[in-house]
Amino acid sequence: MGYKKLSKVLVALIVASLAVVGIACCPPAEVAEVEVSNLVISPETAVASEEITVSVDVENVGGAKGTYVVELKIDEAVEDSEEVILEAEESETVTFTFTRGAGGTYNVSVDGLTATVTVEEGVLPTLNVGDEWVYAMTSDSNLYTWTEEVTGQETVGGKDCYVVDISIEPAYQTIVTSARTWFEKETLSVLKMQMSGEYMGSPYIASADISYEGPTLFPLEVGKETEITETTTITITMLGETETETATATFTYKVEKIEDITV
Repeated sequence: MGYKKLSKVLVALIVASLAVVGIACCPPAEVAEVEVSNLVISPETAVASEEITVSVDVENVGGAKGTYVVELKIDEAVEDSEEVILEAEESETVTFTFTRGAGGTYNVSVDGLTATVTVEEGVLPTLNVGDEWVYAMTSDSNLYTWTEEVTGQETVGGKDCYVVDISIEPAYQTIVTSARTWFEKETLSVLKMQMSGEYMGSPYIASADISYEGPTLFPLEVGKETEITETTTITITMLGETETETATATFTYKVEKIEDITV
């Protein structure tokens, strides 16, 4: 019995010694070590419902292949995530997209990197007296120079309006040489127009009063759609006679996308 017990003790000691030698001789296993950098947001200021892109560079600076989950957080809440598998010393750019329908400032974070993005509602510009636009217009193969200038502000039907004078060269359809329009400030819709010129050698004065029924398209959001009914009453005075005609039409407007343009 003593011999068997001694043998077991020796075997245990040998096994333990081998284990210690193995630990001492084998280097620690290589591990993955991931670093996240270069947080980029585009655009930094967006319009409501415009797609916003967030990207980061993910690099495995460790010595072994590894898996890492990259999380995008908006105002501390997880918005999206993506799992990446990287070989040792391999890097990859991870990209997320998101939208926000309401205006405001949002905090964006990815793995400790932080930034902010501002979302603005699609609002109309403010016009000032003296603002002027000149552009070319083609109609029935004829080219016209169309000039618009903000000349004042007035109230039409209880609504605040910009007064815009228009000149057209040559006379549009050989009839209209000038016009004055009243744009509602809140929607930039034309509420009233007056024009003058000559028709078949006789001077005339015409006016149009326009009303709208239906929800406004503003603030603009991608995908927003509205149906508006426009009623136009036109009054023409020529050769001492006055005629009035009313027409109604329904239009559907939809915001398809948002683009940056240079003018």
